[in-house]
Amino acid sequence: MKDVKGNEVGSAWFTADSRSRAVWVEVYLTGHFTPGFHGMHVHEKGNCTVGAPKNPFTAAGGHLMPMDPRTGLPIGQLPSVLVRANGRGYTKFVLDTYTLDHLFGPDGTSIIVHSKSDNFANIPADRYRVCNGPKAPVPDEKTKATGDAGSQFACGVITRDEN
Repeated sequence: MKDVKGNEVGSAWFTADSRSRAVWVEVYLTGHFTPGFHGMHVHEKGNCTVGAPKNPFTAAGGHLMPMDPRTGLPIGQLPSVLVRANGRGYTKFVLDTYTLDHLFGPDGTSIIVHSKSDNFANIPADRYRVCNGPKAPVPDEKTKATGDAGSQFACGVITRDEN
């Protein structure tokens, strides 16, 4: 994965589980991130061309769809990665929402790491005041679409390893 300046800032591996149709995902971030959780998503196009500063990797398209019927979130939704004080982060998890074949369609796919944590479409406390009753706030379209994960910090095109 590279940041908007073209610096290598991490790697991700997607591996088929030999006993099931699940996909193991392993992400390593190499010291360029602020400490805390960072949202991650698989995007629908394998294109990490840098664009506008606020949302630099729009060429990667939106989150990989369709929606997961169990969670109501796009299948491109990934768990967040925790970055330690040294700017490095690592996570490993298994996904049963798609196979490797979903990642290698005609347009390819990419992985994007965001500048902030992902709230997974829950109501963010910093954007909504707390109240009870019929006028309680609900997640808006921005929260539903992005999880309020902040700007796109790093992008990597997902490719097949032919070895």
